[in-house]
Amino acid sequence: MASAKIEKGSEEWQVFMDYWQFIQKYYSPDNTDSWWDEVVKAGESLINKYKGMEIQERARQLVLSHFAWLEITYRKEKSKK
Repeated sequence: MASAKIEKGSEEWQVFMDYWQFIQKYYSPDNTDSWWDEVVKAGESLINKYKGMEIQERARQLVLSHFAWLEITYRKEKSKK
């Protein structure tokens, strides 16, 4: 497979930077509705930032994968209690 260098400042680079900040802020799930509301709004905001751009679907998939990861992590932690 061929590798590619993502050019700093490109749309793809910006998506990954925004996604990195998103997962750092919302890495460990919380047990409050307000936290879940906040993470969903932040994810929707990230997706909407790239709406209409070529990179839109990648941004959406990244956010949705993190939502899934948070849900799995939350269920694991909840089952330990």
